[in-house]
Amino acid sequence: MKKTIKQCSFIMILVLIFSSGIGYSITRAIPVGYLPGASENSWIQKVVAKDASLKAITHPTIALNLFSDEREITDSTGAIYNRSGKKLETLVTDKNPAEILEKTLIEQFQKAGFTVIRTSGWDLSAEKIPGYLEADMIVGGRVKTFWVESKAGFITSTIQSKVVYDLVFADIHQKKIMDEKELVGSDTRKSLAHISDYFWMDIQTSISQSLTRAVNDSF
Repeated sequence: MKKTIKQCSFIMILVLIFSSGIGYSITRAIPVGYLPGASENSWIQKVVAKDASLKAITHPTIALNLFSDEREITDSTGAIYNRSGKKLETLVTDKNPAEILEKTLIEQFQKAGFTVIRTSGWDLSAEKIPGYLEADMIVGGRVKTFWVESKAGFITSTIQSKVVYDLVFADIHQKKIMDEKELVGSDTRKSLAHISDYFWMDIQTSISQSLTRAVNDSF
């Protein structure tokens, strides 16, 4: 009987530890993507229109260079905190943030009527613009922030997310930088308690909204 009581007590202690987040952390993968119905491709056209050598080209070809990841934290993309500030869960994306951003930009270029090819090795400088590519332009960038977090309140939780990246456009024929800018997208919203299914939908929507706004950020 005493042995059974001890076993039950031990199990109850484990349950309390897990539920309070002490010494236990879950890693959860969340899908992230560009939100439909939010397409704003005019900035792509404006970049091309700035270059006289590209105006006569009906369907320009863009070479998308492999993005570098310069985030301070590269092994996760978010966190869930309880009311006391203790981290309960670590969030990761279903794909690498650089891959998500590259895929989203390619889709936007294609929707704007451009042909896209993939490349790598460009250091984003005018001196190293690769002239051997069969393309009219090259675009590359650096991922600087890709993060979403939630902090629990009394009834609701506050979700905040942010996506920041550098984007560089260059004319391959003239070997010159056409535009370079830091692009930013952010989102803040309230959600129900962490146990709600709606909460996880809000987490996904928030970081996807930040991604969408960063991609649509105008030059």
